[in-house]
Amino acid sequence: SMQLDAVLQEVIDRWGIPGLGVGIVKDGAMVYARGFGVQSLATGAPVTPDSLFCIASITKCFVAAALMQLVEQGKLHLDTPLVHYLPDFRLDDDRYTHITLRQMLSHTSGMPDMEEDEYDELVANPEYDEGAPGRYVRSLASRKMVGAPGERFAYSNIAYNVLGHLITTVTGQTFEEYLQEHILRPAGMPESTLFFPDVPLNR
Repeated sequence: SMQLDAVLQEVIDRWGIPGLGVGIVKDGAMVYARGFGVQSLATGAPVTPDSLFCIASITKCFVAAALMQLVEQGKLHLDTPLVHYLPDFRLDDDRYTHITLRQMLSHTSGMPDMEEDEYDELVANPEYDEGAPGRYVRSLASRKMVGAPGERFAYSNIAYNVLGHLITTVTGQTFEEYLQEHILRPAGMPESTLFFPDVPLNR
C-alpha cells in the first residue's frame, strides 16, 4: 500500500488534483481505502474514505443495472419501444415511436443530448417534487432527433434522464428510492444518495 500511496501522490502532483478518494475491492472486500488532499480549496476539509463525491455520469451504470433488474423480472423488455411504457413521451420527429430501451441504454436511440446551458439551468434551478420527472419528459416534445433509432452512436444524457422516469413509472417508487433500495444498499453504499437535498454539505 505504501507503493500505491506513492504512485497516487505522483498522479495528484502531476495533474494538480486538489483531492482524491481511492478504494480497491478484492473478492468482495475492501482492501484499500484512502483519501488524499482536500474536498474544497475554500474550506480545506480533508478527503477521507467516507467523503461523498458527485458521481455524475457513473449514475448511468446504476440506471442500466436497475433497468436490467426490471427486465429480469419481466416488467420491461429491451426491444419494446419506449412509448409502450411511456405514452407521454414524444420528440419532434415521427421516428421517436421506434426508439427501444436497448437503443437508449447503448446511446444509439437517435435522441439528442442536453445543451450545456440547459444542463447548467437544471443544476442551478433543480425541481425536487414528484411531478418533476414527468414534466421533464413532456418538455422534450419540441426536441429534434439526431439520427434514426439504431443508426449510430450519439451520447444522450436525455435518454438516461427519461429511463430514470421509466423506472419510477414501472415500480411506483421514486427513482432515488428505487436505486437506494435495489442498487446502492445491496452494493454496500448505504451513505450514497441520488437525492441532492439528502447530501450533507460537510461530507
